[in-house]
This record gives sequence, structure tokens and C-alpha cells, in this order.
Amino acid sequence: MALLGLPRLRREHGWLGITTLLALILTLGTTLYVNGYVIVPTLPWYTPIIGFIRTPIRLNLVLGQCLAILAGFGVAAIKTRLQRSISLAIGHWSLVIVPIVSALVLFEFLAYPFPTTPAYTPPFYVQLAQEPGSFAIVEAPLDRQTDKFYMYWQTVHGKPLVNGHVSRPPASAFDFIQGNGITRAFARREPLRGRAQLGAELAALAETNVRYIVIHKQFLAPELAADWIAALATRPVHEEEDLTVFATQPEAGVHFGVEHDFNGLLLSQAWLEPGQPPTLESHWSAPERCSVTLTLRAADGGDGKPPYSQVLTVERGTFSVVRVPLSLPDLPPGEYELLFSTDDASLMLPQRLVVTPGGWFAARFQPDAIWNESIALRGIDWHRLANTLYIDLQWEARQTPGDDYKFFVHLLPLDRDDTPVAQFDGMPRNWTHPTSLWRVGEPVADQALVDLQGLPAGTYRLAIGWYMPDTNERLTGIDTSGQPLPEGRLLLDH
Repeated sequence: MALLGLPRLRREHGWLGITTLLALILTLGTTLYVNGYVIVPTLPWYTPIIGFIRTPIRLNLVLGQCLAILAGFGVAAIKTRLQRSISLAIGHWSLVIVPIVSALVLFEFLAYPFPTTPAYTPPFYVQLAQEPGSFAIVEAPLDRQTDKFYMYWQTVHGKPLVNGHVSRPPASAFDFIQGNGITRAFARREPLRGRAQLGAELAALAETNVRYIVIHKQFLAPELAADWIAALATRPVHEEEDLTVFATQPEAGVHFGVEHDFNGLLLSQAWLEPGQPPTLESHWSAPERCSVTLTLRAADGGDGKPPYSQVLTVERGTFSVVRVPLSLPDLPPGEYELLFSTDDASLMLPQRLVVTPGGWFAARFQPDAIWNESIALRGIDWHRLANTLYIDLQWEARQTPGDDYKFFVHLLPLDRDDTPVAQFDGMPRNWTHPTSLWRVGEPVADQALVDLQGLPAGTYRLAIGWYMPDTNERLTGIDTSGQPLPEGRLLLDH
């Protein structure tokens, strides 16, 4: 109809055609699509002309008004043609043509069934609404694509938000978010693992009355969501399929366990991550900034070599993460003890550093169980980040395995019920290093992740074994004393 109206434009109406064409071009946005395919990836006029209004769809208002006027000229053109070919009075013409044209316009804009979005509210926000007191929450990620969801859910829980949405915020509105490393990473969608000041930044949020951090997994790439959850590390106060919630002021014994109390300085857990050099990660709760000495010494007394020591600095905070690369000297093969000490107390860590000609590994236990006379489990260690149990396994090929096998790690209750409450199944190194490729004597470092979400607090057993993926038949195995492993499983009741 607009095209029919173009020939009827008079000279004084020329601006209308130009304005319509310009609005039509600018509403195409930054990229030209035709039937879902990119025709022109970057339209050159976008930034200098309409970048200041942020979204080109707003020019549809101008385009719609121009098209409506042109469509009116189109109706007049239809009227003229009909009057020339059909002898109808103008009044009768209006009664026939106007309803038909109006119906066509309405049909063009018809949306049936009308698309709607479920007004879903995560259960956490209903629970949060019942929590007394005035405090804020920070939701991640922090950006303009998600903050409208957060403000909608705020109508349910009623608590203040660190982030919000206005059309043109002043630059100072983001000073708080950019001033804290955690919220800055949430806004920039950057990793959090390995931040030296994470504990202090978490404490700073708590001191400004921010009580919870809500990670929205559905708005994030899985790798980034896993990084943020692992970095915050403590046991979540709430977890659902799409979100995980952490306290900014976690409590010992509630949100993290306590391995040892150094007269007020609490050690939650510590472990060594493979690498060159290896990295020691430890979790603490410190009433003030303090130093801890890590000592590495030969388990059998050594051959007169002095022990290796390194000083760690623990920042003040209810929960602090310390990650330190260890500058280890060249160590002869053997077992080495790890000792944490302060001026007042010391603790021998449950892990031992085992150095072999093929490398090193850290282990709480060295079961030396063997399956199918070919696959040996040399060492096992574990740590927990949020609701995931990370189990580090050190395998060794005693002889070339004859096939590609899968291994399992089952989490079992202590009541001797053999039904796993959580488990991991897979091939070594996330399916990238099948057993048929192992070489004799090759050490294979691996890791199994077990999801603890929904499990009640308590003490559990671990069961480890191997099986044929085609038949699910378990491989037979023996323990260190040469006794058969019941049902092919190595049971750890420790």
C-alpha cells in the first residue's frame, strides 16, 4: 500500500519518501540479514548516525508513521482507480474499501497464539522474602541483558540489589561494582579462580551489608559458571538447577569444614595441583592477617638434606583462598611430608608428596590396588569446592591394558548399603586418554568429579573400580596384600 502511494506524492511531499527510505535503512541495524542469513556483516552508517540511541529498533516508530502516511496515499490511489473502472458513489466506496484495507492491515500484524513467557520465580527468592532483616544481594552476571530479570524477581523477595537498570545511568553508578574484584569479574564475565584478594573482596561485600551472591548458571557459559562456583568454594546456602547461592560471610562448620585450629586461625583444606611448578591451594579463616610456614621434608628422615620451607600469607577474612606456586628443589624419588606451622601450632597434612622417576603426585592414600593385572591405582586425594567433590587419581600401567576400559567412583553411605548416592563414570582424562594407549610404566594423573548437590551432611565411603563399557562387566582386582577386591571394587572407609 505504501508503494502504491509513492506515485501520488507531490513535490511538497518529497521529504516523506526520503524519510521513509532513510528510516527503513537505519532500522536494519548493524548487520543485514535476509531470511536468517548474514548478507552484510557490518553496515557502515550505524555507529556515526544512530549509535547514540543504542538500538536501531527505536527508529521503527519513525518508519511506522511514514509508512502509515504513504499507505493513506495508497488507499487514495485505490479509490481513484476504482472510481474510474466502477461506478460507485464515494460513500459506498468508503463502506467497501476501508473495512477491507483495515482488515488486511490487522491481519498483517496478527499474532496468534500470542507468544508469552512463563513468569517463573526460582524458589530461592520465595525463601529469601521470608528472611528477616535489611540486606542486599549481588546477582551474577552483572549486565544489561540480565538485570531486568533480577529486578522482576526483586518484586518477590524485596531485598536491595547491588545492580539495577536505568536507561542512562551516570558513570559513578558503577563505582561500587568496579571497585570490588568479585563484582568487577561478574560485570566483565571474567574468571575468578586464582585471585589473591578474593577473601578480602568477599569480606568487603559483607561489610557493605551484601549477604548473598547468586550465580545464575543459565545466563553463563558452563566453563565460566564452574569457575565462579569453584572460586567461591564454600558450601552453597542454596542450589537449584539454574542458580547457586553463596554467603559473603561463611561460617566455619556450616559453609566450610575445619581441618585444624591454629589458635584461632582455621584451616579448612589444602591440596596440591599438578603443574610445573605445582600449586598449593589452601582455604583459611583468619581473624587478622598472618603468616603460615609450609615445610616439605622427607618422610623417612632423608639423607641429611635440609627440609624445604616457604611462607604463605593469609589475609584477614572469614574465608580466604591462598594459591601459591611452589618453587620446589630437585627432589630424589621418595615420599615427602607436608607441614603447616605457625608460631603457636603445627599440623601434618594428610597428603604426602610422592616423587617417582616419571614425575610426582600428591596422595592421602597409596592403595596400590591392581585391576586386570595391568591398571594400578598408586595414589588418591580429594578436595571439595562448593557442591563438587574433586577426586584426584594417580594411575599406572603395569602392563599394556588389552582394551579401552571405563572406571567408576561411587559415593556410598556408611550403613553398608551398596546403593551409590552419587557417582562418576568415564574414561581417563575426560575421554582423551583411553587405556589402550597407555604405555608400561606410564603415570596417568586423572580427576573424577562427583556432584554432591542434594546430599545430606554426613560421612560416606568411596568405591573405585573398572569395567568393560560394552558389557558393564567389572574387571577383577587385588589389594596390596594380594587379596581379591570384593566385586572388583576398592572400598575406602576412611
